[in-house]
Formats: sequence, C-alpha cells, structure tokens
Amino acid sequence: MVVIMLDRAINDFFPYMMEEKPELKEQFSGFTYYPNTISYGDSTLTGFPGLYGGYEYTPEEMNRRSDVSIEKKQDEALKVMPLIFSRNGYKTTVCDPVYAGMQWYPNLAIYDEYPEISKYVTKGRFTISYNDNDRERLLNRNMFAYSLFRISPVLIHISFYNKGEYNHSSRLSSVQVINDLYTASGGSDHKNTQFAQSYSVLEKLPTITKIYDDGTNNFLLMSNDTTHDVIMLQEPEYTLSDFVDNRAYENELNGRRTANGKEIALTTPLQITHYQCNMATMIKLGEWFDYLRQNGVYDNTRIIIVSDHGRFLDHLNSQIITEGYNDSLSEFNDVMCYKALLLFKDFDSSEFKTDDSFMTNADTPLLSFNGLIDSPVNPFTNNPINDEIKNSPEHHIAIASIWLDGYKNGRTDYGVKAWVGMKGKDTTDLSSWRFINNN
Repeated sequence: MVVIMLDRAINDFFPYMMEEKPELKEQFSGFTYYPNTISYGDSTLTGFPGLYGGYEYTPEEMNRRSDVSIEKKQDEALKVMPLIFSRNGYKTTVCDPVYAGMQWYPNLAIYDEYPEISKYVTKGRFTISYNDNDRERLLNRNMFAYSLFRISPVLIHISFYNKGEYNHSSRLSSVQVINDLYTASGGSDHKNTQFAQSYSVLEKLPTITKIYDDGTNNFLLMSNDTTHDVIMLQEPEYTLSDFVDNRAYENELNGRRTANGKEIALTTPLQITHYQCNMATMIKLGEWFDYLRQNGVYDNTRIIIVSDHGRFLDHLNSQIITEGYNDSLSEFNDVMCYKALLLFKDFDSSEFKTDDSFMTNADTPLLSFNGLIDSPVNPFTNNPINDEIKNSPEHHIAIASIWLDGYKNGRTDYGVKAWVGMKGKDTTDLSSWRFINNN
C-alpha cells in the first residue's frame, strides 16, 4: 500500500500529459484518474491535513475542535494512517511528513512514541544524475573558476569562492535565469536547488525501494515537492539542463491537447514551468512503476497519488470565480487552486481510465483502508473514519491569512481570510463556486 502526496500537483494537467507522452498510459495502467476532485485548502497548510487524516481534518472541522491547537491537530493527521496500518500488522514507513511538529523541516520526533513506524526525511539526501553534456560543462566551468580562485589574493578567497558558485561566473550557477517561454540558462549546481532535492528522490525510487518476499504487508506514506519547486526543464525529456532551449520541440509539438481535442495554452513562464515539473514527476513515477512490474509487485500494490492543492495559474481562462469576488481576492479566483490531483490504482487493476465521480483529497485514507481495514477509527478522537461530510450541499475551502509561525503559539483555529464555497458535486460548473467573506 503506497500513498504519495505531490505538493501542488495540478489536476487539469494530467490528461494533456497522457496525450503528449502516450507511454505514460502504459506505465500508469491500472490507475483511475479523478478530474472532479477538490481540496479543502488553498495551500499546503490547510490542504494536507484532510489528505492525511480524512474529513475530521478539513479546516472547517478542525476549527470546530476549539480545545486543541492547530499544531496538535495537524500532527494527529500525519499519524492517522501510519498508526492504523501499523496496528493492523503492516510494516509502516513515513517519508517527509508535511510540517511535522509545525516545522518547515519535518520534526520526525512526532513518531517517537511509535518505534514500530520507520520515518525518514528524503528531500536533500540524494544528488542529481547529470547528463554527459551538463557534466562536462560543469566540470570545465568549475576547473576554470577554481584556477582563478587559487591565484587570487587570500583576502578575497571567501567572496570569490561564494560557496562554490563563484559569483555565478559564466551565468552557470544554482540559480536559473528564465529568458522567455522556451529558453533558460544557469542551474549547473542542481543538487542545491529545491527542485533537484525533491526530483532526485523520485529518480532514486528504484534504488531506495526494498521488496520483500516473505508475505509482509507494507504501508508507505510519503510526500514530494517536485511539482511545487518549479524550474524550466529541457523538453522532450523534461530533465535538468544548464542551457534550456525548447523552441524546436514546442514548434514541432504545435500545442498540447487532450484525447478529445481540448487545447491548453501555456503562455507564461509560471504556467509552463508548472507543466514541465508535473510532467517530470509523472515520468519518474512511471519509471518506478516499471521497476515494480519488473520485480513482480506492481499488481499486488495499491497506489494513491494525490495532491494537497493546486495553483493559481489562470491556464484555462474559463475557470474564474466571479460570485462574491472583490479586489482583495484577485489572487484566489482561479478554481484550479482548489482542485487536487487524485490517481488511484487498486490491486490487480490493469486498465487506465477516467472517472468523473466527485472526490476530495480527504477521501485518501478511506481509499487506502478499503477492503484492508474494517471499520477504521481515528486513534485520537475515537470517531469512525467516514465520508459523510462529502455529502454536504456546499463544501467550504479555506484561504488562510496566517502562515506557519502563526500557529506555534497554541492557536486552535485557522486564520481564514475567506472561504470558497462549492455547491453540488461538479467542479466544472462555475456557477457553483462563490467567495464567502469571513468578516
């Protein structure tokens, strides 16, 4: 049983990626894609607890528990699935639990009282694999810069060395400069970028995966930020490069379309880099799925790929909320922010399909428990884990006005700037969306 949270993965990109890279359909065979899926938060802070802990951990429900701090409730959410699976005989592993201990760098100590749960921080643990051209350029640049460093006066060594970046000499550095929609330069020290620290984990998944043949049941819960910390990548491979030039490929591609011909316009660097990093993620996951197939465990592994929220990208011009809108909400009127990616592969499923059923990312625990854990109960509240809230006539999504440090003082409710209401069960019906002022 595997659950992977992809931070900020964009729901609506997925069908375009499947058409651009048809091989992904084979690699993702057995998965069901749910395009009609929402999150209950506009950001990780409000979007991840429901994903990890279920409907008791949506912002609205968490605010109702006014006797418990947000920090404690979020840490509870991070432990719900691991504890339930562990107590039902599963060997359980957690990687990169989001904001554990209300810290940017996850505080794994929240699991210390459960020694049976293995826990790791994988982000930043691995280095990226360079292609030969990038490796040669990087070595040549570093050798030249180091030579200048050695003959320079000792007094300026620290400033000249610049932690190995040599003050971005020759525009080759860990900082990428995006020139336009299709070209970029820099980023040679990829191992130091936020993107590469996450991407390298996906790249190393076959290496760090241990397969048991002793009949052990296993549960893996991990998060990854490759879809969040976006940079421009070299197409069509969607890989890191010091010199990105996608003009020829984009011209040949002549637009991106779904199977039914719907076209997406990627007209800003923010849009195209998000698409590219989502694609890079799916390519690496597809390679890992191939590894699982080669080792005979793909069919007997249930896999859930899910995001905590989307992003304000305005990449589909019709996806704009108008009811209740005012200028203070100008960064929040794109429906794409409140949609979550959800992919589900059950045991022995073989067909890739799309299901338009209404879903939320808070369905994740129940999807993982289904048929494996009978009548699951929240170990912290002793309440049954169910999806009754999913039948609400209107779903309320939080736009938070306070960030991480604001919850370290024992605050028990989210500081919500406004709520986004979504009536019914059709995310494509823009008339069902509205802003609800929280003042």
